[in-house]
Amino acid sequence: MATVYAHIASEHQRILTLFALLLATPQQAPDKRAFMVDELRNELLGHMKAELTTFYAALAAGGEAGTALGTEVQADHTSFTQLMEDLAATDPQLESWTNKAQSLRDRFAYHVSQVEGMGFTAAERILDSGSAEKLGQDMADMLVKKKRDVESDGMPTDQDHVLPPQAEAKAL
Repeated sequence: MATVYAHIASEHQRILTLFALLLATPQQAPDKRAFMVDELRNELLGHMKAELTTFYAALAAGGEAGTALGTEVQADHTSFTQLMEDLAATDPQLESWTNKAQSLRDRFAYHVSQVEGMGFTAAERILDSGSAEKLGQDMADMLVKKKRDVESDGMPTDQDHVLPPQAEAKAL
C-alpha cells in the first residue's frame, strides 16, 4: 500500500503534467485551452480538498507543528483557488492568459518543492509509518469523491477547511 507521501507526490506530478499540457496548448485553440483549464481546475481542487481533509487534518491532530504545516498549505490552497478563478475568467486568446497560467504553474511547482521537501520531513516526525499508509489509502478513496464534489459544488468553502479555528485565524 502506498503511503500518503507517495500518493501526494503522484498527485502533484499529475497536476504538473496537466499544467505542461495546458501551457503547450496554442493560443489559437481557445476552446481547448478552456477545456484544459476546467480539467486542471477539477484535478487541482479535488486534490486540495482531499489533502486538507485527510493528510493535513491528521497532522493538525498531532499538535502545534502539524497545525502550522496545515496553516501554510491552506494559505497556498486559497491562493491557488483565487488564481484558478482568475485564469478561468480570462480570455484564453490573450497573452495575459498565458502569463497567468505560467505564474500559477510556477507557484504550484514551488509549493510542491516545499511540501515534498520540508513538509514531508516534518510530517514524518508526526505520523508513524502505519498512519502514513492508512492516510494514503484514505486519501486515494476520498479523492474520487472530492473530485466529484468539486465538479458539482465548485470552489472550496469554509466547510472544506479542517484546521482548528485558531490555526485558520493565524493563516489570515
